[in-house]
Amino acid sequence: MIVVIGVMVTLQSTFFIHLLVEKILVNVHVDLSWKIFLSVVMVLSLILYVITMYIFIKAYAFDDEFSFVPKSSFLINKAKSSENEFDIKKVILANFNKAIESNEKIIEKKAGKGKLGFTFFKISCGCTILFLILFLYVLFFQVIF
Repeated sequence: MIVVIGVMVTLQSTFFIHLLVEKILVNVHVDLSWKIFLSVVMVLSLILYVITMYIFIKAYAFDDEFSFVPKSSFLINKAKSSENEFDIKKVILANFNKAIESNEKIIEKKAGKGKLGFTFFKISCGCTILFLILFLYVLFFQVIF
């Protein structure tokens, strides 16, 4: 998803801005209000894409460590102490529940960030589509005709 957003930002910040400047901003036949509105929609869309990319990067970043059972240091220490195998299994099984709950919290947190990222991505795409529709409207009805 991060790559798709990067492509969208690159496309929009190069090609669309070139079109905006060449066809609308430099053109004297276009009202100032359209120039300002299209520019605001373009900048808003770019800002939203950057925010979206940041959210997705934060979702994939490993801020918290996943728990795993059994820990290798625990097994090594228990093997050295020659404890009963049943007692070792009992301790390991008791730690499984804690590890599962901890890992579920981490995954839910990452999923929440992913959902937020997709929400921002939808809004960003909406701004881009709005820009394109308005751009074509201004291009055909104010510049050409």
